[in-house]
Amino acid sequence: MIKINITLTRTNTAAPWLYETTLPWFLTWENYLQSTYIDTGKLEQTPKIQSADRLTTTFTATFKDLVSYKEYKTDATQIDFVSKRDQYYQENGIIAEYERVL
Repeated sequence: MIKINITLTRTNTAAPWLYETTLPWFLTWENYLQSTYIDTGKLEQTPKIQSADRLTTTFTATFKDLVSYKEYKTDATQIDFVSKRDQYYQENGIIAEYERVL
């Protein structure tokens, strides 16, 4: 099992969290993630928890095994999404921290 804690931080609430948007590329990726990884049991995600001031969101992604994690990290659709996600974060002042839990 591979567990990753994700913390997203923003300086203000003017820009929505990516998961609150209706950007077509994000919705397409969300459907892909659901059908390719979540529905197949390769990945589980905890519900997103927002701080009271709405400046921080945390959640955990758990991959069932190393094979599933490596598949996800090398998936062309995922790689394309990461590029777009990182650009969105940069443009909107969102900082993402990833902590792999052993």
